[in-house]
Amino acid sequence: MTPYISVVLYSRNDDHGCNLAKRTDAVIRSYHHFLNRYRIYSEIILVDYNTPGEDSKLADVFAYESTEYVSVRHIIVPPAVHKRFEHHDKLNMNNMLARNLGIRRAKGEFVLSTCIDVLLSAELYQRLADKSLEKNVLYRIDRTDVNRSVVAAKDPEKMLDMCVDNIVDWHFNTLEGKPSYLGSLPALHTNQAGDFILLDRESFIRLHGFLNWSR
Repeated sequence: MTPYISVVLYSRNDDHGCNLAKRTDAVIRSYHHFLNRYRIYSEIILVDYNTPGEDSKLADVFAYESTEYVSVRHIIVPPAVHKRFEHHDKLNMNNMLARNLGIRRAKGEFVLSTCIDVLLSAELYQRLADKSLEKNVLYRIDRTDVNRSVVAAKDPEKMLDMCVDNIVDWHFNTLEGKPSYLGSLPALHTNQAGDFILLDRESFIRLHGFLNWSR
C-alpha cells in the first residue's frame, strides 16, 4: 500500500551534537511507536549523511524493523559523495542536500521533512490518522523546546507525557502582524523554520525540494 506520509530524517553516526545518538534513538522509537499505534500507513526514511568510514552506519545502530503500517528505509550518502561539493571540508553535514535526497526517494502521498531531535504530539499523530491534509498546502508548526532529559524514558507514551512538564522555551512567529519585507506577501514564519515542513510529495518535487547553495 502507498504510504500516506513519509517522514524524512537525516543524521550521521559520529555523535556530533550533545549526545545526539541517544536523542536519535528516542525520536525514531517515538515515530515507530505512534505511527503503528494510530495505524498510519507510512515510512520512516533515515538519510545517513557522510558518516565517517570507520564508524558503523545508522542502519546498524538504529535497526528498527518494518511493520504492517510502518516501513523503515535507510539511504546512505558516503563521504566520497559529500566531497564532491564545495566547502565539504568546512561543513560535514549538508542539511538541505540530505533532506532533498530523502524527499526525492519518498513514496508517501505527503512528506514531512524534520530534524532528528523533534518529537510529535499525540494530537498531531491523530491529525495524520484522520487523513485530512490538503495538497498544495504547506504545513508548519511552532516548535516547543523541552529538557533533553525526557529521552531517558524508554516508553514513548511516557516520553510525551514528560515533555509537558519539561518545557524550557517556545518558538512563535515573531513576524506575525508585522509588514512583510517581501512586499505583497504576508509575513513569513522564519522562527526555527526548518524543524517541521510538511507538504504533499508532488509539490515538493515541483519545487525541486529545498534550495541547496552547495554545488
